[in-house]
Amino acid sequence: MTIEAVPVAPASQPPTTVATVRRLASWPTPGAAPARSRELITRALTPARLDRLRPGLERSAAVCLDTTEAAGFPADLCQTVALPLAGAGLCELLGVPDDDRSDVTAWSRSLLWAPGPPPAGDGAGDELLGYLCELVETRVCAPEDDLISALARVATSLGALDEHELVQCAQLLIVEAFESVVAALGAGMAAVARHAGDRRDVGSGAGAVVGLVASAIDEALRPAPAVPWPLGQPGADVQPVRAVLGAGHRGRADADLARVHLHVLLCPLIRRFPGLRPAVPLEQLPRHPSGLALGFDALPVVW
Repeated sequence: MTIEAVPVAPASQPPTTVATVRRLASWPTPGAAPARSRELITRALTPARLDRLRPGLERSAAVCLDTTEAAGFPADLCQTVALPLAGAGLCELLGVPDDDRSDVTAWSRSLLWAPGPPPAGDGAGDELLGYLCELVETRVCAPEDDLISALARVATSLGALDEHELVQCAQLLIVEAFESVVAALGAGMAAVARHAGDRRDVGSGAGAVVGLVASAIDEALRPAPAVPWPLGQPGADVQPVRAVLGAGHRGRADADLARVHLHVLLCPLIRRFPGLRPAVPLEQLPRHPSGLALGFDALPVVW
């Protein structure tokens, strides 16, 4: 079975230009990543490292689904699943200690997924940048099995180790990957929810579920239509965001991360909520553009 594309409603307005520039003033702009930073990330983010994310992601996905089920319906899967799971995956990847993960996730959400201008005195970008500097310094001195430690090893193998460069790599991953993973998770869950009737037709056998998940992932990771994303200065002629961490769709760091998240989440989602369906027509929901997928600002569902 092939899942048809969800009709594209007009994209909701991303965070206002001034607010976005405020948030990302000290952060790298998508499309402007130094070639060496891209090379470091490509070498460090291996398929084996992505596979090692799965156990932690499976535990986090189960918690998200438990929370959703306990809250009852209608539930907004963007708030109960996509945002917290993307934050958990990012923390797992970067090696953020458990006690710090709620802060890192909150700063990332405020920086990249808030629906409007930040409140007065909002310093999510500064807080997150300061935390990354401390984390990089710690991992350079005491490496562990995480991406920042792997980046340090790759940088050393290339002839130089620059902590500022490692911080920039971590920033690039957050700017590119957090938003893209949230958008892809929303699109994948929407594809599953939209085809409730098809799920009844194919049954609940393992093969049928795997086929449905594969189609939903393909749908979620189809390249999004070009949409303006105000990351330049106010009034500038801003170009749409496209690949930051590498050319092409497959093999991009954000696409690879999104694919792992989708594989981990969608089978348990279908089995936990076999009657999952949209609470309102999906074409009526506002969309949120990212460099990878056209996600949803909200995804209300019932089951």
